Amino acid sequence: MVRWEDGRTAIASFRSETARARLEERVLHYLNQQDAPVPTVLFFNGIVLLQEALPGIRLSTLLADADSVSRKELLAAALSSLHQIHFAAERAGLDQAVPLLGNEEDWIARHIRQLRKIGDAFDIPVPSLDKPSLQDILLPLKPRFVKWDARPGNAIVDDAGKVAWFDWEHCGARNRLDDLVWLLCDESVPFCMETEQALLAEFVPLFADGATLESAHRYAAVAGVLHCTARLGLILHKQQGEEGWWDKQEILDYDYIGVTPQQAQLLCARAAAWAQREPLVAPLARWFGKVAASIESLPNGRG
Repeated sequence: MVRWEDGRTAIASFRSETARARLEERVLHYLNQQDAPVPTVLFFNGIVLLQEALPGIRLSTLLADADSVSRKELLAAALSSLHQIHFAAERAGLDQAVPLLGNEEDWIARHIRQLRKIGDAFDIPVPSLDKPSLQDILLPLKPRFVKWDARPGNAIVDDAGKVAWFDWEHCGARNRLDDLVWLLCDESVPFCMETEQALLAEFVPLFADGATLESAHRYAAVAGVLHCTARLGLILHKQQGEEGWWDKQEILDYDYIGVTPQQAQLLCARAAAWAQREPLVAPLARWFGKVAASIESLPNGRG
């Protein structure tokens, strides 16, 4: 945080990769020209990016204490802002100007293999899946600009309830539905099946980008299950390598990965529910239930 004598504040970002820093600066420049809900760049020298400090509270912080009605409103506002950003990016010509993401079959295969890794860790065999069909669903046929890491920790909600997004160094081109999945399938989002069903019904058509409604819902279901699996894999890796579970408040304060048993089991519950929306991954519903039960046996550690 940088603070001037007149009280103005800004955020200074140091990116380890110059290419990512330059990508973030250019993307913010063009999105700002389209009045997208993103911070303004104040200074950039190729290494340090100085951008305005957005007023408000992190979306992840608000979600933690929100009731079901407020939670749905917050998530709907976040999805609406992502939808606005997608069209701002299209007007700015960013769909073709950013790097492709996850466009190789091996990238998708690695996500599918994460299921087996988790199953091996708990000695819970993964049900047989039609991997070629899963890959066919997930291959991006019409790459579009996406934020990619559209996690609640990267969003700010102002006093009027409007949502803005920061941290753009990982943006690229893939399926617009990926941003919906990144948001709704994050472990910081409390699980409520009714809320998520309502949000999917409202926003999948908006993020479908010309795909049929059936295809879009299939994509969201499969991508959602695998994203929950990826987040779960990260949590379990940290839990094993960093001496157990982490402190919940510290996770919230510093936007850390949700290395708590509750958030790991939340991902299992969400993945099981989303799996039931698509026959290709429906066999995983019971499997995730078994994984959630096994998480109880992991050591408590420092948490």
